[in-house]
Amino acid sequence: IGVSGPYYKPVVLVSWTAVPNATSYQLEQTDPVNGVNIVYVGSSTSLSQLILVNGTVQFRVMACSSAGCSAFSGYRSVTLHSGT
Repeated sequence: IGVSGPYYKPVVLVSWTAVPNATSYQLEQTDPVNGVNIVYVGSSTSLSQLILVNGTVQFRVMACSSAGCSAFSGYRSVTLHSGT
């Protein structure tokens, strides 16, 4: 997880390792403002987004294929102070 941009407009880059035979990934985000949400479904192994919350933001990902989906990965987190 990486954060760029000024503190009041933090852009968070989340990336994960490709899983053999996976055709898509689901990225879940948990934060103090919006709760738990799936913020990405697709074949890419990264997502960059502006996140305007203060506090700890957690991410976890699952890989899916024609055989089904894996369990979610462990959480990775970043603490933001966006000035909102």
